[in-house]
Amino acid sequence: MQIIATLSLKGGVGKTTIAMHLATVIAEDHPLVTVLDADEEVSALRWQQHALADGVRLPFQVIPADRNSFMRQAKDLARAGHVVVIDTPPNNREVLKSAATIADVVLVPVLPTGLDVDRLGTTLDLLRDLEAALDEFNYAVVLNRYDARKGMAKEANQALDNLPRLTTVIRALASYEKAFGHVPSDLVQFREIWNELTASTVPAEVVP
Repeated sequence: MQIIATLSLKGGVGKTTIAMHLATVIAEDHPLVTVLDADEEVSALRWQQHALADGVRLPFQVIPADRNSFMRQAKDLARAGHVVVIDTPPNNREVLKSAATIADVVLVPVLPTGLDVDRLGTTLDLLRDLEAALDEFNYAVVLNRYDARKGMAKEANQALDNLPRLTTVIRALASYEKAFGHVPSDLVQFREIWNELTASTVPAEVVP
C-alpha cells in the first residue's frame, strides 16, 4: 500500500490529525513516508513548521501538493518508494476526486453526530461514482472522536451500518488535540488502523 488519502467534503472532521498520526505509525516500519498537503489551509505543513521551530523533527516529511500535477507528484513519490498520505481540503470535489483516483485506499472520517452522518452522504455519492468508474477502488469510513458514553455517538455508530468502514474507531482523546506541532505519541488506535489497512485492501463492515 503506497498511497492513502484522507478526505471528506465536510470540514472539521479530523482529516489532518488522522493523516499525521497515521504517518507517524507508518514511519515506524517504513523509512520513506510523505504527507502530501493538498489543503489550502496547509494544516499539515504548519504542523511541521511548528515542530521544527521547537527543534523537533517529525519522522516523516510534509510537502505541499502541486495543484497542477499532484496526481503525478504522488505517483512519483510512490514509485520512489515512499508511502504517501494525502491530506485533502473540504468542499473541493476536483481535488478529492483526484486524490481518491490514485489512492490505494481512501479514509473518510466522520464525527459521531447526526449532522455529520447526514452530511456524509454527499462524500459517499462522490466515492460511489468513482467506484463505478474504476476497476479497483477501496474506501472506508472512520468514526472519529467517538465517546461511547454519549447516546448520540452510539446512534451515529449504528447509522453507519452497511457502509464500508474500519472496525477501529478513534476515541475522543485530549492527546490528539494537543499533538499539533509535536510528534504524535498516542498511537495505539492508529496502529490498529494501519494493521487493518495492511491486512486487507477491502475494509470490514463491522460495528465495534
